[in-house]
Amino acid sequence: MEQLPRTRYSQEFREQSVKLFKESGLTLVEAAK
Repeated sequence: MEQLPRTRYSQEFREQSVKLFKESGLTLVEAAK
């Protein structure tokens, strides 16, 4: 099993976190209406 470079993993993880944060943020705004 090949180990991914930490930098690439961090970048992908950060992008997923941002996407989740935006989606949850939008749902929070919708729920607040």
